[in-house]
Amino acid sequence: MKAIVTGGGTGGHIYPAIAIADELKRRYPDAEILYVGTEHGMEADFVPRAGYPIRFIHSAGFDRKHLAKNVGTVAKIVKGETEARAILKEFRPDFVIGTGGYVSLPMLRVAQFERIPTFIHEQNAFAGVANKLVSRQTKTVFVAFEAAKKRFPDAPAVEVVGNPVRAEFVTADRGACRKALGLADDTFALLCFGGSLGALMVNKNFSEAIPSILGTDQKQKTRIYYATGKMYYDEYRAKLEEGGIPFCSPEEAAAGSDAPVVLMPYVHKMYELLPAADLVISRAGALTVAEITVTGRASILIPSPNVTENHQYHNAKAVADQGGALLLEEKDLTPERLCSLTEDMRSHPDARKAMEDAARAASIPDSAERIVRTIAERLNA
Repeated sequence: MKAIVTGGGTGGHIYPAIAIADELKRRYPDAEILYVGTEHGMEADFVPRAGYPIRFIHSAGFDRKHLAKNVGTVAKIVKGETEARAILKEFRPDFVIGTGGYVSLPMLRVAQFERIPTFIHEQNAFAGVANKLVSRQTKTVFVAFEAAKKRFPDAPAVEVVGNPVRAEFVTADRGACRKALGLADDTFALLCFGGSLGALMVNKNFSEAIPSILGTDQKQKTRIYYATGKMYYDEYRAKLEEGGIPFCSPEEAAAGSDAPVVLMPYVHKMYELLPAADLVISRAGALTVAEITVTGRASILIPSPNVTENHQYHNAKAVADQGGALLLEEKDLTPERLCSLTEDMRSHPDARKAMEDAARAASIPDSAERIVRTIAERLNA
């Protein structure tokens, strides 16, 4: 079996693609898998780390507010289609699967023109533009949420499969993860991050809340793992220094530092850190929500209001409505509110346990298996 996997820009598109590739290799050890992305997307870093070869094409997203800028976008997509055609001719895949992001559009369009079977996966409750544009000629559209089905009225087949996460999240052992981090049983571990690029309002409010969350009561053992995002790391490192808040790097923590805050720009091995947390504070990107629920973590989800059709709100609400998370809209976000919700979760372990169970019940841990199984069925039909 030969497959091209494409999708990129942010971790929310890339990691589901990698999870699908991993499952393809697990089920078909001799499969040849090629990833197609752009040089400027985060896939240029993430995909080689995952062990897959990657080829680059040109592409760009459409600017809905400044239509004149789309002339250059169209030119890049046309160039990307020429590059995609050359890759298809050379690699000759049995199928192409895209997970969204503007890089997937030229690859999928050309594959469909060449009559190569295509599949797409939509992570969010509201579908992205690239996926909607190519859905009509796909074999199957895989969606994470029931609400997304209606966004693909012309697709030949739509299946609700959840969001695929890497196998390490599904098999993670909480006790082993905490032991590896040196966390005592009575230490409350709080993980805060704002997505692969970081989130300004999450950083601003959480950084101001840290002193109150840590408190002065030494009996309250707390360790905060704080990922600022690469864009904001230097700024918020300086803020912690100015505030006199002791912090260390993950490497220093592993070497025995007892600083209460472990500061980092990005978490590359989230499957080692997330299961160890007692509470997670984060944005509500589709992949983030999937990873939180499959590991059964209690969370405070803060949807970004600056995304297409407010899809992060719907991602979070789907879990919060089942009791698996607390939904905190950005308009209600303050340092005081974060402190209050965090203290409630810390002080009521039974309520936290109920939220963990509900989060786990909301997950679909075998999403990647469902996708690969359906692809095999459709190709053999």
